[in-house]
Amino acid sequence: MVSLANIPSKLNILGTKWKVVFLDDHKLGNDEEDLDGLCDYQASTISLYSKCGTPDYMWKTFFHEILEALKIELSVKLSHKDLDLLAIGLYQVLNDNRLLTKKD
Repeated sequence: MVSLANIPSKLNILGTKWKVVFLDDHKLGNDEEDLDGLCDYQASTISLYSKCGTPDYMWKTFFHEILEALKIELSVKLSHKDLDLLAIGLYQVLNDNRLLTKKD
């Protein structure tokens, strides 16, 4: 079973230390738009809305934000839709192969 507890509070993305935070406020960005996740490149922080949905959806959102960080870091031109599709595919592969569950 996939658990949100397995989402780390820290990540190393291409040599940069990133924080992962869960927030209760749906307004994660500077504008008034409701967001489920936000990649703040300047602060090296991924913020996730803690009530955005099922654990599956939260993991997909988490992967989407990691891909946002990689897109910026690697100067890759991908649309927001491309990142959504890649995040869904990545989640499916990792989840179906039980790579998202902690092994004791």
